[in-house]
Formats: sequence, structure tokens, C-alpha cells
Amino acid sequence: MLWDSQIALGGIRVKNRIVFPPLSCNWADKDGFVTSRVVDFYKAIAEGGAGMIVVSGTAVSPEGKGTDRSLCINDDVSLDGFERLAKAIRRNNSFASIQLMHVGGQGNPRLTGHESIAPSVYRCKTTGFRALALDIEEIAIIRQKFIHSAILAARAGFQAVELHLAHGYLLHEFLSAYTNNRSDAYGGSLENRARLILEIISGIYKEAPDIILGARVSGEDYVKGGIDEETNKTLLPLLEDAGIRYFSVTAGIYDTALLKNEAMERGYFFKYSKAVKKIVNEPVIGVGKILDMESAERHLADGDCDMVAIGRGLVADPMMLAKVKAGQRYSRCDECGVCQFLKLGKKELSCPVREKTYA
Repeated sequence: MLWDSQIALGGIRVKNRIVFPPLSCNWADKDGFVTSRVVDFYKAIAEGGAGMIVVSGTAVSPEGKGTDRSLCINDDVSLDGFERLAKAIRRNNSFASIQLMHVGGQGNPRLTGHESIAPSVYRCKTTGFRALALDIEEIAIIRQKFIHSAILAARAGFQAVELHLAHGYLLHEFLSAYTNNRSDAYGGSLENRARLILEIISGIYKEAPDIILGARVSGEDYVKGGIDEETNKTLLPLLEDAGIRYFSVTAGIYDTALLKNEAMERGYFFKYSKAVKKIVNEPVIGVGKILDMESAERHLADGDCDMVAIGRGLVADPMMLAKVKAGQRYSRCDECGVCQFLKLGKKELSCPVREKTYA
């Protein structure tokens, strides 16, 4: 089985090619601290055998949180919880990564208590809120926040940090000409628009040289001036040369959410991971509504990616991989959509299939 073969990420051998992606749960406390519910959730995924686990979008500062209960790692006070979380993942020999992000211009001030910020003045069509443009001094502060959070993640025991450079969040907004119309050193050419990210990568490696850096990148934004395959032919080699050691490929931003809705056919995004594999040399993670092991094996066999992300499938049954190895049946996601809780106006992740199986 291809999915059960090892793969190297930044010099570390990962036991298999199944990734649990940074799927939002909204189970942190109001300050973004790790709760026992968060630890237990990821512990179960690790016990089930996932080779790599990426902890969901973790803000580098309180105003960068995407939801009211997003995780946030920005000071020593939060470190104890993240240490327990990393230990719970690694205890079962799963590779522990954590995604760092800042919501940027797609933020909701009613949730964060802070005005939205972006590279340029921008109004998100989905949230309706207007973001203020960062000045040079504020960009320097953002840069240091990402570096500091990565250092904390390394201290907590995470083996990798994944920079969220997609879905229209702050770092993606710098990359995209759709949201970045600056005329200084952080705008204009693609190289300038990537400057902040390259500075963050350099700063992280300077302070935490043993950490492995990955990136969540966009295969297609579906907007004029956004990221697409042609853009990636220039951008991704820049990131790889700077030290990105794996790429997780997704698509779309808030303003184009209807183009990546739940009606989209399974595996649709794998055309983007396949395109990225032709551009970079480091491992590529494919994502996109993969709910079972048969589909994961097929995408690996077709050369669409080097690793496969299974989100909702592992939410439905975190023991999926262990059961497959034992020749047992596992509970399958029935695509009820309840786990898309924010779209339904709910406050946190839930799964009827999981609750029925593990009641």
C-alpha cells in the first residue's frame, strides 16, 4: 500500500503518507489556549495512526484569530497547553506540525475586537468589513509575531511549522495582486509581494534552526490578480529556495467561496497538487474531500501528490487507518455537512458519525 510507505520531511522519516489537515474545531478557550478537548481530539487521531498531523490554524496574535475560539500561540503563558498537545501527537509517533496564520483582511472585528488589517485598504465581500492598510512599522511587528510564534511552537515540541499562505489570510493577501496594491518594497512585483514571507522564513530559521517549515499554498484563487499556476511557477521556487520543506496545496479565498463549495466533486483540488509537483522538489500534500483510504491510495498511485490529507474522514473515524491495517470496517463520513459548522451558524465542530461510533 502506497499510503503506508514512509516519506522524509526535512530529514525526518514520517511513518506513512496520510495527513490530518488543519481542520478548524473552535475548541480553544476564549484566550486561544489549548483545552483538554483539543488535546483529546488530536490524541485520538494520532492513536489511529495518521503519519502527520497539522494542528488547525493557530493565530500569531489575538487580533489574528479567525474565530472566537481559534487557537493562539503568542506568549509563554500559552506554552503549557501546546506542549501537552505536541506530546499527545508525538507519543504515537505521528509527525507534529502546527499551522500559523493571521486572518488579515478577512477578519471579523466583532469576534476579535480589533480592526481588520491587510497589505492595502480592502473590503472583504464575504464579511463586509473594511481592512486598514499596514504601514512599514506595522509590517515589521507582524513579521516578528510570526517568528516569535514559530519559536514558541518549536519550544513546545512541534517538529514543523506550516505557514498559512492561502485562503486569503494575511500572508496570502501580501502575495496576491488582488489584495496587494502597495507601491513600496512589499508591493508591485511578485518578488516584492513575497518579501514579508521570505523575511519570516529567514527569521524563523535564524532563531529556531531545527524546525521544519512547510507552507499551505494556493493552486488557484479564482480572481483576477490572484495566485494561479503561472504565478506559482515563480513563487514556489522562491519559497523552496528559502527553506520550505513541504507544500500543502489548496485553492480559493473567502471572496470565491462559492467556487469551492461542498458540491464540488471529490478530488477536484488534486489537479493543483499535481501541477505543484511539477514545480517543486519537496513533498506535496494533496487535499480535497478525500473521505476513504481507497481514494487516498488512488491519488498517490496516479502521482497527484506525495501525501494525502484526510480531514472529515478521520473526524468521522479517527481509527480509520488502524482498522484498515487490521482488516476491519471503519465508520465512513456520510457527507452530512454538520462539520462545516461555521457555514451552518454553529459554534464548534461536531460529527454525528463519530458520536454514534464512539458514544
